[in-house]
Amino acid sequence: MLAYTPDFVSHLIDLGRYNDDDLPQEHLTQAALLLLKYIARTELADRLGRVLALLRELLSQPDGLEKLRAFLVYVSVGTKQVSQQQLRMQIEKIYGQRGTEIMGTIAEEWVEDGRRAGLEKGREEGREEGLRAGIQAVIELRFPEGCQRLTKRLESIRSADRLSELLQLSRTAESIDELVATLDQQQQ
Repeated sequence: MLAYTPDFVSHLIDLGRYNDDDLPQEHLTQAALLLLKYIARTELADRLGRVLALLRELLSQPDGLEKLRAFLVYVSVGTKQVSQQQLRMQIEKIYGQRGTEIMGTIAEEWVEDGRRAGLEKGREEGREEGLRAGIQAVIELRFPEGCQRLTKRLESIRSADRLSELLQLSRTAESIDELVATLDQQQQ
């Protein structure tokens, strides 16, 4: 079994202890290390131009645009130190017209991410709305006199899990007062 046990040493390096000029001189490596060093620091905005300039040579490589996009996506989602507008301005400054094209691609990804998030939120809101409608339908059948008492209160609930519990309870509750008491208890 010993023959299958890996034998290696893992090194943890604190990039903050190194001067930027002491980092490896190969451009891609230096750019990656600089991003890792500054991604969570306020100095990122000041260092971003240098990083982007180091990455310029990527555009001459066959898969360079994909690598550059990976760096840019990392910056755009990995930090709050640089706004999307600051990133766009730096890219257009360093890469000119090509930068505008690159940012168009990144912007399309941001739009797609926003669309996906919106769809997910829409699904959740639709589920909540369906659960509310189900609760109201059950209450109208079982306790027609109490439907008005719960309508507004159901609208204020923004949790599909809570609404699911209420739907189950609306099927088994002995009275509308039991449902109201449960709502009161949950809101405390």
